[in-house]
Amino acid sequence: MAVAQSFRGSPNTAYTSHTSIFRVSDQHMRPWHRFIIPILRHFRLRRGARMLSLFPQLPAYRVLDLGGSVHFWHESGLIDHVGSVDIYNVSHSEIQTQHSASGKFHIHIYDGQHLP
Repeated sequence: MAVAQSFRGSPNTAYTSHTSIFRVSDQHMRPWHRFIIPILRHFRLRRGARMLSLFPQLPAYRVLDLGGSVHFWHESGLIDHVGSVDIYNVSHSEIQTQHSASGKFHIHIYDGQHLP
């Protein structure tokens, strides 16, 4: 899939280049990841702490996570504070099933409109 981008050098000249939105090299993304990942981690940890303050009995609950991922539960620090989580998502790649080996997570794929 190509995206056309128009660049204007002067009011009378338009240049068009076709670039693939899926062809971003890892080399170009590394600075972005070094910048954004610590920020995301900070906010995930804050959300995790907030959830624990609102729901101190979280290990006793069965959680329904719509559109979530196992990755969030690990990164938020909640992995040791949750009993059972049912994750519903539209994509296996979003769920990251390699982290779900703990048995706490029950992964469900759905169409995004109708819960089974």
